Amino acid sequence: ANPCTTWDGLRCNKVGRVSVINITSSGIKGTLDHLNFSSLPHLTTIELSQNALHGTIPSNIGNLSRLIYLAFWSNQLSGAIPIEISQLTNLRFLYLSYNSFNGSIPTSIGNLTDLAELDLGSNNLSGWIPEEIGKLKSLTKLSLANNTLTGPIPLSFGNLSDPTLLYLYGNYLSGPIPKK
Repeated sequence: ANPCTTWDGLRCNKVGRVSVINITSSGIKGTLDHLNFSSLPHLTTIELSQNALHGTIPSNIGNLSRLIYLAFWSNQLSGAIPIEISQLTNLRFLYLSYNSFNGSIPTSIGNLTDLAELDLGSNNLSGWIPEEIGKLKSLTKLSLANNTLTGPIPLSFGNLSDPTLLYLYGNYLSGPIPKK
């Protein structure tokens, strides 16, 4: 059977390759460990929010070079945010809030220069906010709220074009929000 026509939550491009996975609020349990992202190179959207996924995001997610939208918010994912996410240079929307990710925000997040929205709120992220976030010139929404981030608010935030939403509350940050 063709998954493009028989599986709810999957959409395919014109040549019949899976390009969208959109399965939210469906009670999906389990891990992403055995999902071989390499076999889905045409994906532009992964939307698996509000499920019961646990474990880590596999590093092979970095192979999804066409990915524009990645949302795993409101699951039970943990571990570090994989550094390989910073290989997804077409990514415009990254939503990882309301999980249990820990460790620091990878400095290589600055490679995602097309990001419009970045939400890492309500996790267990620690350490300083990387200056590299200031490279994300297209950012309109940034949420790092409700983590255990420390240190000063990076001066590079003054480089952000015009963030319409900036959520930093619920951390241990110091200093002013830099102006342009």
